[in-house]
Amino acid sequence: LGTVSQTLRAFESVQLNEVLRQVAPGGIDEAVAVVRVSSGGAKVLAYSRLIDNRTNDPILLPAMTE
Repeated sequence: LGTVSQTLRAFESVQLNEVLRQVAPGGIDEAVAVVRVSSGGAKVLAYSRLIDNRTNDPILLPAMTE
């Protein structure tokens, strides 16, 4: 659908909100996000949360590694 880029410094933590809306403004029912390091040998930890619109409870969606 598209690409969202974020530059991070060493040991920096960042929260990106509503990433899928940036690449699919009309909304989508299902998606897969791929997180990759584009330069250097850095390692990242990525996860997402899905918020239940009825209860406002978050559901943790841990990243799967290759």
